Amino acid sequence: MSFSRTYSADLISRMTRIATGKEMGRGLKVELIGRKYPGTKTKPFTTFGVTAAIKGGGQIHVGTGVAPVATSGGVREPEAVSNDKLAKKHLRILEQYLNSGEVNLLDPIAVDNAVLEIDQALAKERGLKKARPTSGIGSEVAISATVALLDAQAAYFQLPTVLAMRAILLQIQGKEQNADGLRTPLPKFNILNFGGHSATKRKDGFPYVQIQETKVATIGAADFEEAEFMGIATLDQIIKLAGVDNIGFEAGISPALTEPEQIYQMAAESIALANLTGKMVIAADAAASEFSKPKSEDSDIFLYNLFPGRPPVDQEGMVRFWVEMVNKYPIVSIEDGMNSEDPIGWKMLMSELGNRIEIQGDDLFVTDAEELDRLHECANSVLVKPNQAGTIVRTLRLIAKARQYGYTISPSHRSGKVPGGYGMIPELALATQAEWIKPGAPRRERQGFTNNVMTFADELALLGINVGYAGPVVAKRFSI
Repeated sequence: MSFSRTYSADLISRMTRIATGKEMGRGLKVELIGRKYPGTKTKPFTTFGVTAAIKGGGQIHVGTGVAPVATSGGVREPEAVSNDKLAKKHLRILEQYLNSGEVNLLDPIAVDNAVLEIDQALAKERGLKKARPTSGIGSEVAISATVALLDAQAAYFQLPTVLAMRAILLQIQGKEQNADGLRTPLPKFNILNFGGHSATKRKDGFPYVQIQETKVATIGAADFEEAEFMGIATLDQIIKLAGVDNIGFEAGISPALTEPEQIYQMAAESIALANLTGKMVIAADAAASEFSKPKSEDSDIFLYNLFPGRPPVDQEGMVRFWVEMVNKYPIVSIEDGMNSEDPIGWKMLMSELGNRIEIQGDDLFVTDAEELDRLHECANSVLVKPNQAGTIVRTLRLIAKARQYGYTISPSHRSGKVPGGYGMIPELALATQAEWIKPGAPRRERQGFTNNVMTFADELALLGINVGYAGPVVAKRFSI
């Protein structure tokens, strides 16, 4: 596809200036303010936000970043400090270092490296051994600060934050700066919540079914706007079909189903009732690590408690279940279909389904380029959660690595995250030409993510940038 360049050469010049870090920020200072905000979940989750100001020459350039004080509990995920007083203390330490004169405040990569230096010092001070990057300073502090600072740097260079992110990604990839080929992603809307995200539990405390989330994806929409309304129509139908409107962990519903297959039967039926058969497909998020474990401490055999109250299945049994579901229902993506510590199971799943559908790693990769390098044969797609990476540049490095392996990418919300705050989901999806975005359910505060995608795309259009839609690309890739 060819794109006519109607945007200005000056725009590319400003992208080059922010990406290369050659413009020295002499005489500039930063000021960082941290704050705890309420989260968006049924549980008492909070978020941590940073407002950053770059000051100098009689001008002030301000940016914001917000991140949830939450993790998925994965064994390789960085830790949040989960203490707003300690988080603010770490933020003050970072501010002092950034103002020491040793860091170019207009260079996003240099600032990112400075955050990681402080993180290492704080990890040592706190006695954290073998800590994941940003566990020392706190993952919520690191990502909020680096996003806020990038937002302020973008303001300094008079760039939308989307283009600042794109500029850094192209710099990492060694590519020429451009604003070609930008597109809105396909939304994967959360409609059913079970497992640890369920709003209902059996009398014995177990969830009715273990598969954590089920999403619908709008393959057949003409554009992102139509895709959003298709998602709303499907959620409306599944609420009517289930006869309940309880609010699960990610704003989907949690009817009292008793068998895993009933999830996909209900999703497919709701698509049909919305008259979207052939235009709407299903995406699974099993969170399989939550209901599986090794047979013994040193065993390569993993057991999956797929059916509560019945004997567990091994890797072969779990893969057989997924193959059967894909054969019977319009499932195009399986996220965390196997335990994150079970590479044998992941490779089995890839062998059976990797040439047909998307096999997506979340807890498997924890948005870490090194983990993706190590385990790239286990999947063909990666979920992108910026606070797992810990910093915005680490997030972009992961995406660059994913593209090297031909992966699809899906920037994702986090539990408790509010839609506001630059640089988490919509901007990242646009900047990186993501195939997907995972915003939660198409209702309540979660629509802030998808609405922002359209707003930012309109801003780019006003700059003369053509913004397409990823729907046809994804449909072709999966032969839908």
